[in-house]
Amino acid sequence: MFQNPLATDVLHLELTSQCPLLCQQCARTDFKNKKSIHSLPLESMSLETLDKTLSQFKNITALHVCGNYGDIMAYPLMEEALELINEYNIPETRLYSNGSGRNSKWWRHLGSHLKGNLTFSIDGLSDTNHIYRVNSKWQKVMNSAESFISAGGKAIWEMLAFKHNEHQIEKCKQLSKQMGFEEFRVKRPSRFTVYDTQGNVEPATVKEYQHKNKDVVGQKQKIICKYKQQRWIFVSFEGDLFPCCWMGGQKYKMNQDNNEIYQLFKKYGNDFLSLKKYTAEQIFEHPWFKTELEKSWNADPYKVCTKQCLESLNNHHELQYVYS
Repeated sequence: MFQNPLATDVLHLELTSQCPLLCQQCARTDFKNKKSIHSLPLESMSLETLDKTLSQFKNITALHVCGNYGDIMAYPLMEEALELINEYNIPETRLYSNGSGRNSKWWRHLGSHLKGNLTFSIDGLSDTNHIYRVNSKWQKVMNSAESFISAGGKAIWEMLAFKHNEHQIEKCKQLSKQMGFEEFRVKRPSRFTVYDTQGNVEPATVKEYQHKNKDVVGQKQKIICKYKQQRWIFVSFEGDLFPCCWMGGQKYKMNQDNNEIYQLFKKYGNDFLSLKKYTAEQIFEHPWFKTELEKSWNADPYKVCTKQCLESLNNHHELQYVYS
């Protein structure tokens, strides 16, 4: 069995599939046609589903509100959701956003009510942030962060390193200190090392900022599931319970005929992982969750498992982040 809801330490939650940006190689982006992928439903989780989800993972030590497709600022019920989350007294709550929407009042409310921290994804300065974060306005992001921090919010600046912005890392770090961010960290992007690049984004040239998975993809190695090992679980904006966010992000890939996760839903039905229909315990008892998933690791692993959870990639945070 993958794990039990009562044994889960970290709940990774996605509230919406909506976002104002069109970041290159994001799971939601058809970059060639400058729009969201045609198969992706633009939906948000109801407060009822959110409450039902949180009520089944009462022993978690942390809640991470992030996702494959959407951004919290595009979630229409964020203030109500935060109030509901606070009622559960979760020891640690982490939110994530690119900061490219909403007004200052909204960000100040978030900063004054969040019992945790918020990571702003800011990939450079005024002349570079928009290159990857397509449609993002630099001054708008700065205003969002300033409003959040001024209201008492604890903020982290997270920067994806690319060829076009790696020369600005030190300046971004200094700016983060001036603005009152509690932490600055550089993240090594994995997408642009494994797949062909799109548009004008290229991987970082400085070795320290290059993701290590490009050296091992395609090798035959043991699968060690990071989410199971760290006792995490992922719930999508539709209320589907997945073993991890990486599997959840495969459901609406454009080429669905060759999509292994999409084919699972064709085999077992669209609601076999749905927390709207089943309890978490019932989903964990499903044959796919209980036995088939782990058996696949030793026989014919899913492609997403071989990309993310090879044994040599097991130290996820050290491989992905540069702390300074």
